[in-house]
Amino acid sequence: MTAPTSRYLKPGWLTNRIANPLMGWMVRRGVGLKGAAILEVRGRKSGEPRTTPVNPLSLDGERYLLAPRGETEWVRNIRVAGEAALITRRGREEFAVVEVTHGDKLPIIRAYLREWAWEVGAFFEGLSAKSDDVDLMDAAPGFPVFQITPRLDELRERWLRVRDGESGMHYGRGLEAAGDAAAAEAVYEELIATDYLVGYYELAWLRFRNEEVEAALDLLRACLRLDESPDDFTSSIAGQLGHWMWDATADPDAEDLLRRGLEHPDARADLAHLLMATNRAGEAEQVLREGVTLGDKGSFIVLGNLLARSDREAEAEEMYRRGYAAGDAFSAYNLSLLLDDQGRGDEADAWLIRAANGGDQFAIDRLT
Repeated sequence: MTAPTSRYLKPGWLTNRIANPLMGWMVRRGVGLKGAAILEVRGRKSGEPRTTPVNPLSLDGERYLLAPRGETEWVRNIRVAGEAALITRRGREEFAVVEVTHGDKLPIIRAYLREWAWEVGAFFEGLSAKSDDVDLMDAAPGFPVFQITPRLDELRERWLRVRDGESGMHYGRGLEAAGDAAAAEAVYEELIATDYLVGYYELAWLRFRNEEVEAALDLLRACLRLDESPDDFTSSIAGQLGHWMWDATADPDAEDLLRRGLEHPDARADLAHLLMATNRAGEAEQVLREGVTLGDKGSFIVLGNLLARSDREAEAEEMYRRGYAAGDAFSAYNLSLLLDDQGRGDEADAWLIRAANGGDQFAIDRLT
């Protein structure tokens, strides 16, 4: 077995000396390809601006940058800088970035291939927009993706101008990301004082990250108590509160909250664990199978574990495979363990590498 390695396709002389400079010249003069842009990012060593052509992608109201060649210089630079600028025929736009996790890349890579395969498809080494989920998940670690987000100064300007729940939420999060927790707390406190319930939620997260669990729980309880018009946000709060209660204290009183908040990413798996802990494995299996039908990413691995423990190994294997295809690298690690127990060593090794490539630390540790 070998540890995962990063992927990088070095551009040739023609690309470096002719194609990229020509594309930059065209974009700056407003005659570039539709959607093409020049990315400007500060060099991580020199501190000087570096430019390269990119193809931004718009998907479901968000925008992304994807690196078809893998771990390029601009990828390494933007990770350090945390911000960059796009130059298009309409002008210059500065922004911050957040790197997308491997498991969340699948729809982005598929959409990128639909949009840009005619230009950069050769760098995807046989993949297409019609490739199956497993192939895209296998490839995802080799294609860094960054979400384009507003800069902190833009978030601050909007907060000072609008001062509503949404602008405060985004500005507070930006402050936290910049390391200014005290300023973020002040923003959340102002939201609470002006009756925006999202302030309770954001301040609860800040407390939780500071390991003030009881304070975080109390804030979410207050949020639910004060919410006079239950909606999807209310369900999300219930799911988050139930998740923290179960995860931190294994409190069975979390059950009602988890049921109310089943749309929360962790609620269904937590509810299943609670049901199993209270001798209701059959009901837990039903909850998880409903989640699998709905495409809930967290249900596959938990159902696989339940099936494996009840000696239904073939069904467990199927769930782990489907979980990986849904974007969960942890399913690959559990599948490698199952296959190893069955004496299928070569298959187990292949799935262990997949798990490591997907960022599973247990798999990485076993390989290094």
